[in-house]
Amino acid sequence: MCQTGLAADRKELAMMRSYLPLMVIALAALDCRGSISEIRQDFFQQKANLKPQAIMVPPASDASFLISIYESSSTLATIPTLRWKDENGASQSAAAGPCAGAGVTCRQLARLIRVKAGSVPTIETNGSRGAVYSLYVSGLGFWTSGPPGQGGLLEVQGTADADQLVYSAASSISGLLVAYSEVEDGSQQLAYWDENGEHMVEVVYGSPLVLPVRIAGGTTVWAYNSSQGSANLWYGLLLFGTPADGDGSLGDFEYDLLDWTTATYPVVESGAQGLFAASIAQPRNSHGVAEHLFIQGNSSSSGCDLSAASSGAPESCVGASSDLFQYWTVNSTGTMWGASPLYSAEIDVLVF
Repeated sequence: MCQTGLAADRKELAMMRSYLPLMVIALAALDCRGSISEIRQDFFQQKANLKPQAIMVPPASDASFLISIYESSSTLATIPTLRWKDENGASQSAAAGPCAGAGVTCRQLARLIRVKAGSVPTIETNGSRGAVYSLYVSGLGFWTSGPPGQGGLLEVQGTADADQLVYSAASSISGLLVAYSEVEDGSQQLAYWDENGEHMVEVVYGSPLVLPVRIAGGTTVWAYNSSQGSANLWYGLLLFGTPADGDGSLGDFEYDLLDWTTATYPVVESGAQGLFAASIAQPRNSHGVAEHLFIQGNSSSSGCDLSAASSGAPESCVGASSDLFQYWTVNSTGTMWGASPLYSAEIDVLVF
C-alpha cells in the first residue's frame, strides 16, 4: 500500500519527535493512485437463508477492501452477515443493520475490512421466514500495483443549491451514496427508490452520509436542498456495473501503519471530495491495553475514534470529507506518545 513518510520511516519520525515535540506534521497530498478493483455479487429473489457464499477470489497478499451490502425486502427478518479472516488470522464478522431513514424495509452495511492473504470473505443470511429478499454485495479492493479494475464503475457527483436530479437509472443497479452538508441550518435530503419503494435520508451538518443503495430500473435519485441559492449540499454516487479491467476517474490514497509500535502525532493530509475508511486491530493479547486511532475531518465532516481491543477484534469506520482531514494514534498506557502495543491501522481515501 502507499505509505506516507510517517508510516514508511520510523527512524526519521523518532528524530523529528526529539526536536519538535507535539508538532503537527503537514504533508502534501501524495500523487499515489493505487490500483482499484471492483467487487460485485448479486443474489436475486431469495426465499430461504443463504448459505455462506464467497464474494471474491482470495487475495495473494493481505489487502484492504471497502465492502458495501444492501438487502432489499418486504421485511427486516432476514439479516445478512459478512465474515472474513483478518490480517492476524482471526475470524471476524459484521451484520448489516436497518437502512437509514424511517419506515424502510432494507438493510445496509459499509465496512472496511483487512483480509488475510489466501482467505475468502463470505456473505450469508439468517432469520429468513420465507419472505422474498434480494441481496447485493459490492465493493472496492485497494492495491499497490496491478491492472486497474475500474471498467465497470460509474461516478456521479455534484452540488445542489436547490432540488436537483442526481441520476436516472435505465436498469437496476447497486451504488454507494456519499454526501455532506456545509451549513448548519436548512433541510437537505437525498431520495432513491429500490424494488420496494422510496427511501429518503437526511443529510445533517457534521454527519456525512456513506450509504450502500440499490436503485431500481426506471427510477431516479434526487437531492433536495431548502437552502435556496447556496450550493452547500455535495453528493457523490458510485455505481457498480459489471466488473471489468480499465481505467477510471476515481483516485485513492492509502496510509498504512502496519505492525506499528509507536503512537503517532497528528498528521494533516490534503483531502478532496470523497470518503475515507479506516480500521485498526491488534493481535489477540492479554495485556488489556487498547491503541486508539483518531480521524478528524474538516468542519463539515464527522470524525472517528477507533480502538484496537486486546481481544483482537478490529474496529473500523467509514466517513466523508470535503477537504482536509488528519489522523493520529494515541497510546493508552498513560503516555499519549511513544512506545505502544503492537497494532496495525489502515486508512483508505477514495477521491471522487
